[in-house]
Order: sequence, then structure tokens, then C-alpha cells
Amino acid sequence: MEGKGLRNKCRSAFIGIGDHKEAVRLLLLLDPDVLHRDERYMLHYSISNGWLDVTKDLVTKYHFNPHTYYYKDESCLYTAAKSNHVDIVEYLIKECGCDPMMTTKVIGLYG
Repeated sequence: MEGKGLRNKCRSAFIGIGDHKEAVRLLLLLDPDVLHRDERYMLHYSISNGWLDVTKDLVTKYHFNPHTYYYKDESCLYTAAKSNHVDIVEYLIKECGCDPMMTTKVIGLYG
């Protein structure tokens, strides 16, 4: 299985069924450049699921930038904190250098 079908199965493992084992297995089969380009919300899904190991792999091996807003204008750090994933919060601050004072990005809320 290649291409879009494989990416769809991987995405389903992340968001549909939240199957950590299947997500890790499928992630290893995907081209890092294609995944980064076509599945830009994977880091958000990994953080939301509380998968520290997958989050680390997405940052280090797949070059996802945790300093970028990824989903509904929420930073990765905010997503981890609101989901109470303390281990991921610590990783993002201590190892990735994410700013704990960074706010969410809401456009047009006050203007």
C-alpha cells in the first residue's frame, strides 16, 4: 500500500480510532517529506492523544515544528496543556524551547 491510501490509514489511526500501535507502525512506512507536506495536523493529533514517543518522532524525524500553530490556531504547547499531558508539556518547553508565555492565535476576536 502506498501514497494516499497509506496516509489515510495513518490519519485514521491518529484521529479516528486513536490506535497508538497502528499509528506507530504506519508512521514508519511513510516518507517523512510527504507526511510533513500532506498531513500537517499529525503533530496536533499526536499531542492530543498524549503520545510522547510519537510526538518526539514527528519533531525529530519528520521535521514538524512545535513552534508553529497547527490546529484551530492553537499552539502545540497549548494543546498539550489543555489536554493535561504534562510529559509532552515538559518536552515541548525543555527540549524544543517552546515559550510557555505564548498565547493562542485568534484572528479578529477583538477587532
